[in-house]
Amino acid sequence: MAEHRGDPAWENKLARFFAASSEFEALWHQRYEVRGVENQIKHFNHPQLGRFSLQQMYWYSAPRNGSRLLVYLPMDEAGEQALAWLDQH
Repeated sequence: MAEHRGDPAWENKLARFFAASSEFEALWHQRYEVRGVENQIKHFNHPQLGRFSLQQMYWYSAPRNGSRLLVYLPMDEAGEQALAWLDQH
């Protein structure tokens, strides 16, 4: 949403939401800091494979138009084996 700040279409939509719900507007203005979903490590505990970790990466289109590709990359041998097993099942 931060990417749309200042966009007239987005600001109009937000104004409509405020008009429709005072509760929404109050919650919106509390301004909780929300961390963006970017590259991070994801930990999994699979019933057959056990624990493994993958690097989560977003690849964005250029320019950023809202389209993105989510990619998981193995961080170690356990992650490589887990992805190989998942590919076969």
